[in-house]
Amino acid sequence: MKAPNEFLSQLERTGSGLRKSFFASSMGKVTAGFLLLVAVIGLTDYLVGWEVPVRTTLAWLALALVLVGSLIAWRRAARVPMTMIAARADAAAGDSRREVSAALDIAKGSASESSSLHEYLSGLLTARAAGSLASLPAKQLFSRKEHLAAWRFAAWAGAALVVLAFIHPRATGIIAGRLFRPASELPPYSPYAFSLVGENAPRVIYGKEASLAVEIEGPPFTGEVTLLIRPAGGGEADRLPTFRETSTRYTRKLEGVTAPVDFAFAVGRARSAWHRLEVIYPPRLE
Repeated sequence: MKAPNEFLSQLERTGSGLRKSFFASSMGKVTAGFLLLVAVIGLTDYLVGWEVPVRTTLAWLALALVLVGSLIAWRRAARVPMTMIAARADAAAGDSRREVSAALDIAKGSASESSSLHEYLSGLLTARAAGSLASLPAKQLFSRKEHLAAWRFAAWAGAALVVLAFIHPRATGIIAGRLFRPASELPPYSPYAFSLVGENAPRVIYGKEASLAVEIEGPPFTGEVTLLIRPAGGGEADRLPTFRETSTRYTRKLEGVTAPVDFAFAVGRARSAWHRLEVIYPPRLE
């Protein structure tokens, strides 16, 4: 019984390497699917400009799909049967007699046969098959061509994303930042550049008037420029109209400011980053 057991151990070692190759191949498909999903989400963010809740949901969805895909790939690789491993070994060795498959059948049925002749013959066959398996290079069981075929689509998808990054680095950088930091409040991509006029961290004395202004550079637009105001730290934003001072400058005054607020300027779906208007409180007299 020693030879059949040695053969089964050698077949299991061969199968372990083959299963790893199957898993790596399947992960190529998972990677391709992930890159395709990233491209679709990025394209829709380019067109729509998703807000934080939607981007967070999409990020969790992408992560869940990758985890589920990886788990399925691992389960499929782990369940590759010994008969398939033996058949691959025979095909890789070019053995028309299917010696490894025959040895596997004999090793499985060796416990039910007790004659000394059967043990002798099965020992010869399984020992020869174990030697064949030991001398068989792993690359013959799972060829480089199979690996490349599995990862080809992932490579094409990755190359397409790299080309897009070279063609439009600003848009790619903004969208990538919004996708991989979904909880951040980075403004969506737009052809417009918003620049605050005056202090980057404006302040106003408690109860006084604050004047906020922005310069907008980019292609001509016909929409209304609005000022978004919300409580400091987040919350629902109110939209206030602005006044046009020059062809690129827009301003809005806030009266009686008594608490810090966050603000941003917007035109259509394009907006600036959020800024904080701080309040300077008068000194308290004892």
